Amino acid sequence: MDWLVEEKQLQIVRRDPFNIDRHAKSDFLIASGVRIHSYQSHDKSNGLDLVINPSSLLAGSYQPTQLFHPKKKACGEVLLQTEEILHELRLEDNAHPRKLVVQPEELSLS
Repeated sequence: MDWLVEEKQLQIVRRDPFNIDRHAKSDFLIASGVRIHSYQSHDKSNGLDLVINPSSLLAGSYQPTQLFHPKKKACGEVLLQTEEILHELRLEDNAHPRKLVVQPEELSLS
């Protein structure tokens, strides 16, 4: 995620005085219906939240009030689009390009 910071696409929301623990957010994919929240800590697991609006993701434009009606085909398309977002965020195994560290099927919907 450091590349997002370097390209000014990730805004630090909160950090400690030593810049070891950081909370950040990014809206660079908001047009696609995706917000990113990042948590980095020296004493616990780091986290990355992708807040996805499926209606916007499938439409390809920001539609914050459009209600998503899940159908089997639409859910499959959301998974495919989510996989592309993970690639765009470079969440890949460096030794195996295009092999994601986390598969979209392993993501939780919460």
